[in-house]
Amino acid sequence: MEFAPGAWRPRYPNARQIDVGGYTRFSDFAITPKWFILCKPPLRVDGLGAALGKTFSEVLDYDPTGTSELIFATRLKRDEAEIVIPVDNLVCEEFVNAYEDGNRVILDMIAADRWDGKAKEGRPKWEETDESTWPKLRLVRYEVDLASQTWTKTEGPVQKNLCFTSVNSTMNGKKHRYIFGAVSQADAGPASGVVKVDMETGTVDEWLLEASEFCGEPLFISKDGEEDGGYLVTVTFNGEKNSSDVVVLDAKSVSQGPICRFSLERPMPHGRRACWVPQVTFTPDEMKRKTTLMRMFAKKSMEWSAVDLGFSAIGSQALFQKQGTKMR
Repeated sequence: MEFAPGAWRPRYPNARQIDVGGYTRFSDFAITPKWFILCKPPLRVDGLGAALGKTFSEVLDYDPTGTSELIFATRLKRDEAEIVIPVDNLVCEEFVNAYEDGNRVILDMIAADRWDGKAKEGRPKWEETDESTWPKLRLVRYEVDLASQTWTKTEGPVQKNLCFTSVNSTMNGKKHRYIFGAVSQADAGPASGVVKVDMETGTVDEWLLEASEFCGEPLFISKDGEEDGGYLVTVTFNGEKNSSDVVVLDAKSVSQGPICRFSLERPMPHGRRACWVPQVTFTPDEMKRKTTLMRMFAKKSMEWSAVDLGFSAIGSQALFQKQGTKMR
């Protein structure tokens, strides 16, 4: 579903459907002025398990000898076929940005050395604490020539786990120079620092926390017209003290450390993504109402996503139904 420019209505009467050829799972997408881009990872599928309603983590498994596909769907003509480019065994965890250069599309992304979504026996995945077993996340660039359907791959300059990446929002879908992200202390592990990568010079500017501290997404907030002119804001968590801080860094000189840091009254759990909307503030009562509404949607989403698996009396054929109610 894509909205029309400057309007709260769909760009097309019906949501666009893209045929990706089989059961799979996507972690992110990218857009340019012309293209909507997906990366299909190299996975084996338990077709019977999928038909019986098992979750993706139960029916999908990483195929290290398989081939990934970069799928380009046009945003301009709804009847134009997708372009599918087979690449190596790429596992894209997140797209940083993408931009066009004639017939070429340049894709910066965070790639894992394997797909790790398969359900395992024993403890739940979120209780796994051996960070040396986690997939390594690296910055890579793919340059794809859509005319010749060829591609090249370049490793990025950061040799550590990199996640929560972004560019200045004004550069989305355009040629960018700087990438911001959260980085690990070593070549593997959770995010515990903030980094800026210069894709033209290959230089890396980073600031690391203490060994017992971790951080979430470094959110870029622009203050002038320069691509790196602004602030990087993140929330940290100290595991020893069970406390959280808000940290503000100058995006032009990340390694100099915080220009502002203050503690929160209570520890803040790790989140996912965020966005910055200038000149928008809410009163405490408005925040309370919005929080209540958010919880209502969270509760309803569980109902919308629930699958009711039953068997018909004739032929014992499995029936799948989405459960849920309408909500204004």
